[in-house]
Amino acid sequence: MRILCTNQSLDVRGGSESYLETVVDELLELGHEVHAWAFQVGRVADRLAGLGCRIHEDLSSVGPVDVIHAQHASAALAARAQLPDTPMVFVSHSWTIDIEDPPELAAPAALVGLNDSVTSRLRASQLADRVPVHRLHQPVEMSAAELHRVPINERPLLAVAIARNLSSRVGVLEDACRRHGTRLEVHAGIEPTADHIEAMMRADIVFGVGRTALESMALARATFVLDESGGAGFVTAERYPELEACGFTPAAGAATTLESVVEELSRYDRTLGQLGRELVGRHHAARAHATQLVALYRSVLGQRPLMTLEPDVARTLAALEQRNFELEQRGRQAEWERARVQRELFKIWASASWKLTRPLRALRRVRRERP
Repeated sequence: MRILCTNQSLDVRGGSESYLETVVDELLELGHEVHAWAFQVGRVADRLAGLGCRIHEDLSSVGPVDVIHAQHASAALAARAQLPDTPMVFVSHSWTIDIEDPPELAAPAALVGLNDSVTSRLRASQLADRVPVHRLHQPVEMSAAELHRVPINERPLLAVAIARNLSSRVGVLEDACRRHGTRLEVHAGIEPTADHIEAMMRADIVFGVGRTALESMALARATFVLDESGGAGFVTAERYPELEACGFTPAAGAATTLESVVEELSRYDRTLGQLGRELVGRHHAARAHATQLVALYRSVLGQRPLMTLEPDVARTLAALEQRNFELEQRGRQAEWERARVQRELFKIWASASWKLTRPLRALRRVRRERP
């Protein structure tokens, strides 16, 4: 089967890009011919090419394919404009971002939600009245070589926080970890770290959400679900069903006070690492996910999309969707940078040297103000 995977970007590695790396690898292992296209290509595209995926910088260079595996509204519309007769399976990762909603004008033949929250939104849409909605689990790769990794410590010595969206929570995490004698590394921003797997492998505790949390569990790290929107604590056997249902994200606005994080950290147990790995192996194996995807692709083969959109209009809408997404990303990055600078200022103002030199600064101000 010839499969085209689309994404709004294949440059900076985020959740959807990490997902594609996992899925493309498994589809290639099954012998399928996989192509990939995005508005921006870069490091992620290079990784996919290294796996054997055929990368396209221009959609017009994509030959006939059997099915489109679409992600993000902008990319789906662009692919539909170029390939008006090819059936499309649209995969949605989030219910909070507009670009994750399947565009009705792209005429998808099937929809996929990767957690309960997303699937519920898909099923509530008008599109679901005539398009089947499928619920699959987020997949993650588990390498046999990882069995030789260093297990986490009896007492947590190092924690890493890996998240695009993490600003005001950093101070709380630093103080909470300090109380437990645990060193904290923070990787935050648009691309938190180029090699987050290596960073997680060195840690006993990983703070993160979404696919970061799943990848941490696959590496047998104690996984603490937390980002800027709040915290849900360690992934345990009891909490797993609820956390998986919402994609390993905390409920919006969940309280994450210093006291609550300190209390949760006191529940650290090295067995949380192996438990997380077992849960991933049972519910999130990449090979099982790829098998389900192939069955879904085959179920839509031969279905001709009911196009109601001129190709030029579809391309214009795709460009507008992409531009809007890029502006939102820049706004989030600016907010994160503002919060980072503010944290650094607070540290300076709280330092002993700043307090000791306060009289000198006051004296300079007096001198400047004298006529």
